[in-house]
Amino acid sequence: MTPRAARSLLLFLLLFGCGGPREAERDPNRDGLLAWQGLDQGFERIGPPGEQVVAYCDPRFATWFVDFGVRGLACAATFAGSASGLERVSGLTMYRFGPHRVRADQAGVDQSRFALTDPAGFGHYNPAFVRWLADHFIVGEGNAAARAATQSIYDRRLRRLARVYWVVYSDMAADGFPDITPAGELESYEAYLDAVERGHADPEGFSVMAFMPLSEGVVQRIGFAVENPYEAIYEANTAYGFWMRRRADGTVGEFYDGLRRLLATYDVRWLSDAE
Repeated sequence: MTPRAARSLLLFLLLFGCGGPREAERDPNRDGLLAWQGLDQGFERIGPPGEQVVAYCDPRFATWFVDFGVRGLACAATFAGSASGLERVSGLTMYRFGPHRVRADQAGVDQSRFALTDPAGFGHYNPAFVRWLADHFIVGEGNAAARAATQSIYDRRLRRLARVYWVVYSDMAADGFPDITPAGELESYEAYLDAVERGHADPEGFSVMAFMPLSEGVVQRIGFAVENPYEAIYEANTAYGFWMRRRADGTVGEFYDGLRRLLATYDVRWLSDAE
């Protein structure tokens, strides 16, 4: 293992507080604090706001920018460690099946860059992995000291995304989701996902812009002003598709539970008002 790979794996061990059997003197609060700090520093490393992610991360993250959205979050996380390191630590695979696979570099070193072998497909998450992620990432849950130490990082890096995804889910749930598909744009997206599963999807894909009529009202409900409202609108666009895919892969309950636990730990007053 190269020194860089070793550092990356260590950061992931710290990030999720699960580096194997704990020694008696090891402080899990310190591990969690270092982990969240690593994610925070990852955002600092990927460049100034407004620059394309492609300059810093895998080209698959190039559609938008480093300073917002799940692509920015994923880009920052790559500076904290490798996906395969996370799988080794958890003992679980990230996906049950889908277009993702781990590929090695020319020297045979596993870089855990999840390649898209089928551009029309989407990864089906492993429910056990999602539960494990929530159990080990929400370091402030039930621990006031750890929460206080990581609160500002949540506020800077995760708060807007978490609130946007919660508001979107709440709107969908008000229309019957996940038991039924809300009418309109989400019905069209469901048909697209069904085609993906059968291998008959339109190669042009499904534009998240279709969700604009649903997303434009989300930004007024996240509880604070944003400099560029379109960033929150774009995040809401992606959130509608995310929740539909999670129902399709059978992990909507796990992701909902994890998001609620995150908000209940770091954003409890807002959550209480939003519920």
